[in-house]
Amino acid sequence: PVLGGSREATWDAVQQNTVYAQDLSSNFKLNVPESLRVGTLDSLLELSDELVRDTSAIEGTCAKLRRQCLEHTGGGASSRGRGGQDEDNGYMHHDDEGGVVNLISEDATAVESFEWNEAKYPSNRPLKEAVERIMEGVHR
Repeated sequence: PVLGGSREATWDAVQQNTVYAQDLSSNFKLNVPESLRVGTLDSLLELSDELVRDTSAIEGTCAKLRRQCLEHTGGGASSRGRGGQDEDNGYMHHDDEGGVVNLISEDATAVESFEWNEAKYPSNRPLKEAVERIMEGVHR
């Protein structure tokens, strides 16, 4: 919460300033455990530095997976005219039934439906451990 306000008041302020007043973004609530151990400011700064490097690895893995999905569904670069950029800069491709799939929309759905996996990433453990476990999965 910002400035001692409630979570809902903070959310409302973010919505008001970024969506309603200026149409700058679409915002989604990301439900993470309130008991998530983030550690000290120093450990967060250190983790932040590491995340810059990790982000590149994650983006590369996601791009590879997306490319494989498009190839699998027939929307890859080898099928000219079946995939590409739409007018809104959202990545579109045709599925096997001839329908159009907007991958940006699918990404938004993944964010909206995100649920923390407490069994795999216990919130009572340091955040650094969760990041390490996530990166192990990325590198597999």
